[in-house]
Amino acid sequence: NCCRRRGLSRTRRLCTPVPVAAFVLALIGFMAALWPAGVGAQTDAPTYRLGPGDVLNMRVWQVPDLDRSLTVDENGRITVPLIGDVQAAGRTAPEIEAEIVERIQVYHRNVSRVSLELTAYNSKAFYVIGAVITPGRYAAWPMPDVWRAIREAGGVAADGDLSHVRVYRLRDGQQVLETYNLEALTAQEGVLALPELAPGETVEVPRRPVNPAGYVGSDGIYV
Repeated sequence: NCCRRRGLSRTRRLCTPVPVAAFVLALIGFMAALWPAGVGAQTDAPTYRLGPGDVLNMRVWQVPDLDRSLTVDENGRITVPLIGDVQAAGRTAPEIEAEIVERIQVYHRNVSRVSLELTAYNSKAFYVIGAVITPGRYAAWPMPDVWRAIREAGGVAADGDLSHVRVYRLRDGQQVLETYNLEALTAQEGVLALPELAPGETVEVPRRPVNPAGYVGSDGIYV
């Protein structure tokens, strides 16, 4: 019986028949087998390695007088009070923090913690030019793909031509031109697979050619 008495109280228990319980367990196992591995899991952001132009806020917890804003110079170094230059380019913040602690302890033995907060990703700059709302220089991390870069610049202007978006890539110190038809990729949901930009690269959205009547493209926007 699914119900029992205890004095004047009555406790009701839900009883699941064994066949139904077995079916539920089997269904859960079946769905788990079909569910792709990693779905719903958050992917880790790529490791950020500093570069020239990046700006850091340094906090020395036991000696606040040493707190500073530091900029990675063109040689890839930062200058820290007391200890001088520290190599920063190509390294992560935790790696640099550990070195600073070790070197500052020569002067302040009680220093056990230094924090570096990245406030400007200047070494990861890219450019968006042409028919976008706000053309200019941008910096972001992780580096955006072509479509996200255009969105960073406010999106496409009314006369922008997404069918011939130009990307000026940097390959072994040389500039290489790639062209993307974002109109076609958007229709096919292909924008999800666009490659990321690299620092220093440029995205250009051209303007639609003006037809003889003085209108731009097929949407009839006058210029």
